[in-house]
Order: sequence, then C-alpha cells, then structure tokens
Amino acid sequence: MPRSLGPFVAVVACAAGHAATARATTFENTAAACRDGLDNDADGHVDCADQDCWEFVFCRPAAPVAPAAPAAPAAPAALPPPPSLAPLPAGAGPAAPAAPSPYLGPFETPVMLHFGTIGVPRHAAAGTFLGFGSRWAWEWSDLESRRQGSLYLYGHVAINDSVEVGVDLELLQDSFESNERGERADTDFGFLVPRVKVVPYSGDLATVALGLGILLPTSTNDLADTMTMLAFEPAVYAALRPVSFLSVTASLPFPIALYIPDGGENSVDGLFEPSVGVAVMPLEYIGGFAQLQFKVWLDAGASTRDGAEPDALKGMNVVVGLRTHPMSFFLAELAAIVPVAGAASDMFDVGVALRLGVTPDLF
Repeated sequence: MPRSLGPFVAVVACAAGHAATARATTFENTAAACRDGLDNDADGHVDCADQDCWEFVFCRPAAPVAPAAPAAPAAPAALPPPPSLAPLPAGAGPAAPAAPSPYLGPFETPVMLHFGTIGVPRHAAAGTFLGFGSRWAWEWSDLESRRQGSLYLYGHVAINDSVEVGVDLELLQDSFESNERGERADTDFGFLVPRVKVVPYSGDLATVALGLGILLPTSTNDLADTMTMLAFEPAVYAALRPVSFLSVTASLPFPIALYIPDGGENSVDGLFEPSVGVAVMPLEYIGGFAQLQFKVWLDAGASTRDGAEPDALKGMNVVVGLRTHPMSFFLAELAAIVPVAGAASDMFDVGVALRLGVTPDLF
C-alpha cells in the first residue's frame, strides 16, 4: 500500500468499528425503534419480529381465529303423507251417499179403486209430498158403460233421511153404471190411511225401505152400511239406480183386510200387490215412468163372503206416464192405465191418473 494512503484507511476502519459498536449497544424497545425497519439491537430480529417490541399494541400478534364450526346439514324436506293418511281439511270427510231423487220413484196409484191407497207402489226414499191426485177408469160397450173415480189428498213429510210419516185421504169415491136394468150412481167419502216409512238402507246405488199403512173405516159407501172394514198394509219398497237419471223400482205390499159385519162371522182377506217399474229423468225437468202392477189373492182357494171362489189374479195393470218439476219444489204427474188381466180388465177398458203437489224440504 502506498505510504500516503495508510493514515486514511486507518481512520475509516476505526470509524466503522465505532459505528458497529454503537449499533450493537442500542436497544430495540421503544415505539420508534419498533417501527423503524432496523434491527436496532443487532439480535437478528427487526421491529415487531423482535420480542422486545411485543409489549406494544401494534406488535402484539392477533388472537388466533377459531375455525368456523361446520354448518349442520339441512334437514330433509318432509315427505307428504300418502293419500290415505293425508289429513282432511276442516269439515271434510268421506262423501255422503247421494240422496235419491224425489222424482225417480214409481207412480203412486192403486190397481183397483175404492179401497183407499192400500197397495199402491211407493218411493223407497223418505220424501215430502203435499198435494192431491185423481184416478178414473171407464168401460164402454154396446150393452153397458161404467165409470169409477177417486180423488185423493196426500200429506207425506220426511222427518229426516230415514223416516217419513203421512196420511192419504180418499176424499171422493164416484161410480156410475148404465145397462139394460137402468142406471146407478154413487158418490161417497172414502178411506183415511195413516202411513209410516222407515229407510234402513240408502246407498249410492240402492235404497230399501219398510212401510206400514192402516186403512181406517171412514168410507160411506154401500159396504159401510153393513160392515166395518179395516186393513193393514206392511210393505217393502226398493229402488236400484244404475245411473243417476234412472231408477228401477219394486214395491211389495201385503194388505190384510178385516171385515166385521153387523151380524155374522168376521172374515179376512190376504192380498199381495207387487209392482215393478222404471222411472227416468233424462232432462233436468222432464221424465217418465212405466210400471206393471198386480193384485193377487193370497187365499184364492177360500170362499169369499158371498160364497164364490175368487180368481187368484184380481187385477193386472200397465201404467205409463210423464212427470215434470218445472220448479225445484213442484211435481206434476200424468199417467195412462191399461188393465190387461183379472177382474180389473173385465170391468174397465182404460184409466187415467193425475198427481200434483209440492215437495219442499221441511226439515
């Protein structure tokens, strides 16, 4: 080294050593030293990495954050209950059987006149009918002519879907006969028949009812002048509805007539007066019916009161007609009656019948 540089190098080396010593003896424990970016105490840690700086808030390590708890799995969506177990809305329940239409019963007219309404076919359903009816029959021939008629009042009331009570009143009995012996005409009061009907079964397709009528001795006809007559009519009524606008009807009344003469022995007549038919209401307000009616002696082998042997078949009629209810509470029926066998056909050629009434829902 040249002699002229020696003193300069010695001075620089001395200054560097003095600076290093000064740095080594400086502390890193003040707010300024802990954020100046220098390793002030020469321990290999700068600012907040030096534990001497950890007393300052800005150098304290942040508290470890706990890992978030895993989210609970979502509950599976509730499955709807099967249809058979699904709860029903309030007030809902199984549908009730459809009520039988009051306009799909048989036409209620007797096979033969002047015996009240005993033996008439009847609707299997309980219903209300308040009104009147009329039935007339005629015969014409070269030798004689004959006419018979009756006027009825009806008061049947349905207490509920299963019970019907009522009364039939034969208000008028009219008869006229003309032959070579002359003419005979009578006008009398007829019979009163209280009734009750109970419906033990009624479903969508069929209805079955049990009935009882009692004929009271209220008539003023010729027979009433010599005896008292009572009659009891237990009956079974049924209807089958294969479709909503059609009904197949059947009535099975078993009238039992008791004759109590003013003198002599009492007598009893047992009868069976079945009928079968079809009633239809294809349009809302117009329909029709057709039925076959019978009147049969149950004790045909026994002698009658006059000693004669009665025929088993007392009468057989074909009945066809129309019915309408132009208003929901009104019913009108018109029928033609053709006697085809038995004493009824021997006495009359043709008949007509009419019924008019209201059918309100009173209860």
